[in-house]
Amino acid sequence: MGLWRKYCLNPRINADYQYQGILGAGSIVLNICFLRETREDVLLSRRAKKLTKQTGQKHICASDLQQKSFFATLRVSVVRPFGRYIFLPVRSATEG
Repeated sequence: MGLWRKYCLNPRINADYQYQGILGAGSIVLNICFLRETREDVLLSRRAKKLTKQTGQKHICASDLQQKSFFATLRVSVVRPFGRYIFLPVRSATEG
């Protein structure tokens, strides 16, 4: 019980977590506002919608035809960065 009181009830430690939370939330807001989308399927879908609006003809992309579940999309979004983190340094080191 003594360690819990020492660390969890210490106002200095709690203030540190509050600052980290505020900075993290601010970073998320800045990323949402200023960074562009980079996923190919999202960009192609937006371009197809834009072309449909401009020309009046129906334009579709392959990702619009595939109906993926939310969990499948979430899995791809979570796993892809780790794969790039693991394999990209190896590939860039061998290309030089």
